[in-house]
Parts: sequence; C-alpha cells; structure tokens
Amino acid sequence: MILQNLDLKLKKYLNRIIEHKRNTGINIPVFPEKSNVLGARIKAGALVFVIFLLLILTILVTSYILFVQYKGILFTQQASLSQLEQNIISSVELYQVNPEIVDNNSFSEISLFPETPSKVTLSHEYWGGYSLITFSGQHKGLKTTRRALFGSSWKAIDPVALYMTDKNSYLSVCGNSEVVGYCFLPELRMRSARFEGNLFNGSIEQREDYIKVSDKKLPPPPDYLIDNTKAILNGDITGERKSKDFLIGQNELFNSFDDTLLIIGSADTTWSINNITLSGKILVHSDYEIVIEPNAKLNGVIVAAPKIVVKSGVDGNAQLFASDTIIIEQGAKLTYPSIVGVLGGDGCKSLVHIKESSTVHGVVWIYSHSSKIEEIPQCLIDENAKVLGQVYSSGFTQHKGRVWGTLMVDLFTLRTDYAYYENFIYNAEVNSQKLPISYACVPFIFNYPEMQFIDWVY
Repeated sequence: MILQNLDLKLKKYLNRIIEHKRNTGINIPVFPEKSNVLGARIKAGALVFVIFLLLILTILVTSYILFVQYKGILFTQQASLSQLEQNIISSVELYQVNPEIVDNNSFSEISLFPETPSKVTLSHEYWGGYSLITFSGQHKGLKTTRRALFGSSWKAIDPVALYMTDKNSYLSVCGNSEVVGYCFLPELRMRSARFEGNLFNGSIEQREDYIKVSDKKLPPPPDYLIDNTKAILNGDITGERKSKDFLIGQNELFNSFDDTLLIIGSADTTWSINNITLSGKILVHSDYEIVIEPNAKLNGVIVAAPKIVVKSGVDGNAQLFASDTIIIEQGAKLTYPSIVGVLGGDGCKSLVHIKESSTVHGVVWIYSHSSKIEEIPQCLIDENAKVLGQVYSSGFTQHKGRVWGTLMVDLFTLRTDYAYYENFIYNAEVNSQKLPISYACVPFIFNYPEMQFIDWVY
C-alpha cells in the first residue's frame, strides 16, 4: 500500500512537471545528474588537449633555443678558424719580408696582433735547395699546422740577366742572340760580332745604368746549398730507409711532410724508375745511376745519385742532385720549382746537359771546387732548350738555348765543326724580363733580402 501511494505521488509529480513544461516552454531536464557528468567529461578532455599543446610548444621552444645556441657555437668556431687561418697567412707574409725571424733547424714564436691572441710558432728546415717552414697556430682551443716551401724572392732585387766573370776579354754576341736586362760583365763589356761568316742580327743591352763590372772570380754557391747537397749525396740524412724493392707492385707512393722522411735506396748499377708516381717527402737515392723513365711521375721528391738521366717525355717536378752528371734528354720537361744540381768531386769532370727542346722551370747549377783543368765542370744548353729561372755554372758553359731569368757563368765556350771559341754565344737568348716576378730562386752571388712563397706541402 505504501509503495502504491509513493508510485501515485511520483506519477503526479512527473505529470505536473511535464504540464509545467508545456505551459511555460522551459526545457527542464528530468534527470539533471546525468548532464553534470557529461559536462565534467568535456572539461577533462579540454584540459588534456591544452596540456598536449603546451608540451608541443615547450618542445618547439626548447629546440629553437638549442638551435640558436648550436648556431652560435658553430659561428664562434668558424670565426676562430678564420682568425687562425688569417694568423697563418699573416705569418707567411711576415716571414717573406723578414726571414731572419727564424733560423735553420730552430723554432721561433711570434705574436702578430698585441690586442688579440695571435701567437704562431715557426720552425725552419731545408728541403733540398729550398726552405721548408712549418707554421703552428692556436686560437681559443683550436690548433692548426701548415707547411710551405720558400725560396729567395726573385723580385727582391733588380732582375739580373747575365753575370760573367772578368777574364779581361769581351763577350762576343753572335747570330740572333739577345741579351736583355741588368748585366755584370768584364770591364771590356760585350760586343756584337760576325761568326763564321754570319752577321749579327740580335740585340744586346745598351742602357749604361744596366751594365756593371763583374768580379774576377765567380762567387761560390751559398753554403747551405753545398752542405745540403753533400748530405743528400752521401746519404747522411735521418729517415726511414727502404730498398727499391719496396716499390714493387706499387703504382703510387705518397709520403706526407707530417711524417718521417722516406729514403728509398738502391745499390744496383742502374736503377730505372718507371710505372710509378712518387710524391711528398721522399728521397730516392742510388750509389750509381738513376734513369727516370717517361712513365714515371715525380712530384716534389728529391732524387740523388752520381749520375741521373731524365728521359724524353718526362713531365714532373723534382730536385735532382748528382756528383758527376745530369742529362735532361730531348723534349723532357721539369716543372717549377725543380732543381738540377751537380756538385762535382775530386777526380771527375762533372756535366749538366740540357738537350734540345727540353725545359727546366727552376734552377740549374753545377759547381766544383777543383782548379784542375781536367776537372772543370761543363754546362751545355742546346738549341731550343729553355730554362726559366737560374743557371749557375762555375766551369765552361756552352749556351745555344734560352734562359729567361739569370745566367751566371765563369767562362763561355763555343765549339763548332771548325773551331773552338771562348766567351762567344751564338743564337742564344738571356732575358731577365721574361721571368715572372713571383718566381722563387736560390741566392747565388747576390743578397736577396726577402723570401718568396712557393706552395703549401702536405
């Protein structure tokens, strides 16, 4: 009975609510507790979405901050590297104009800019006839080391074309010969001359201020060149030694200037170097004879033997040192900064022969301290042979080719089928104005106060 009464009362209550809704048009929820639950769920979902957005935004902002910071670090490192490189370049420029800042086999530390950290350490050693300078710099925790070859600066003095010792005789210039540039000549100077019936059709230097009187004796090569050449020829150099068999099966061999000198030696009578490329800090040494074949490629190495023959077709750059003979065969080409040097010894008549149509870019020199007539060295430059750089000869020199640079001789000789002449040149050229002023040279005779950068070595 009680339940029935409650049911009737509930029905009446609901009917009244429905009737009120119809009369007023107000939407009154019958079960309000369910609507509240749904609203709570909507609010919780929005909160999760907001938290997710905040997380993404935090990640993006953090990434941007890290990117900006990393970019700043990279920029700082790049600026430091750029400053370090500039310090090295500035050291190169300073050394070129002031080579006394570092002595041979020594170190020197210089500070370039007092306002900023800019210390660079220089060390000096010789690589054949040239100076090898190591530059080591440090800036804000970064370090770098670079190495470069230098020679005396050709442009540091007035470019001399010809130096011939004063033997109390004229220099007779014949045929189509040309002599252009500053000259150091005998007091009698030079003259044009008829040669075996041929008239003179060339040109000689006529400017009075370009001609000076030479000494009675040709000054010897610089001491460092003599000492280094002796050490190279005798093998008195520290390095890792290998026999020539080490090259078997190799097409290419490179030894970095960061590493110990690699000395490859041979005791055979004749060693033909072929089918290989040799580059870097390498000394090729023989006690007898070395023949460089046209399929051998040399790049910056040193070759030493009593006799060296460079075959026709060779194209490379190297420093060649011999105690007896060097022959550059017809059509061979040695590129800058090559050196062809013969240091004659007792009991032999040394020879340098630059044959027809061959080319040497660099330095050709021959010297002997012997005064015996049978041991006087001989330098031969054939027709159409060309030397761009320097030629130094302390003995007899027969010049029929072209020298663009400086020719320094003790005595000219000229031999034909009919006669022998002294202090004659025929159909030859000596011109200092055709050599680029950026050339590096060896300080023969003259004092070159500055150095010339040649190239970086690695």
